[in-house]
Amino acid sequence: MHNRELDILLCSHDPVLLSQTIMDVCEANVRAAIPPLVKLLAAPDAAVRANAAYALGQLGSQDLQIVAPVLVRLLADPDSLVRSEAVDALGFLRYIPAIDPLVKVLEDDEDPLVRASAAEVLGEFGEERALTPMVCSAIAISPLVTCSPDATTTSYSRAS
Repeated sequence: MHNRELDILLCSHDPVLLSQTIMDVCEANVRAAIPPLVKLLAAPDAAVRANAAYALGQLGSQDLQIVAPVLVRLLADPDSLVRSEAVDALGFLRYIPAIDPLVKVLEDDEDPLVRASAAEVLGEFGEERALTPMVCSAIAISPLVTCSPDATTTSYSRAS
């Protein structure tokens, strides 16, 4: 059965079939699917890219040096769902070199859900260098609170 699924991953252009097959190989823990999944991160369909990122997070722990760098690059994907799945996959893989790119996502991503995912993953990493950007990001939602650029102080002001 796995050969059929791998053939679909390698040959199909149907996004619905690809997405279902990605979930099937992920659920069946088919590690041989990793190379085609990496290729699918460049698929034109955002749902296929997002599902491939999710699956790589689940399957890629033994191939971390191959999987994680392509997931880091996916943090710049134009689609927010793809970026969010890449964030979650990097967290699941506990890929420490992703901390700085995840901090950048936390600070700069336009989508609040992607930023929230980044904050959650950074919190799970427990890295002290991620603490200040997480705090600044959390308090930035209030117009009454600002975080200084060096993040050593927080100031409060009254709205006019």
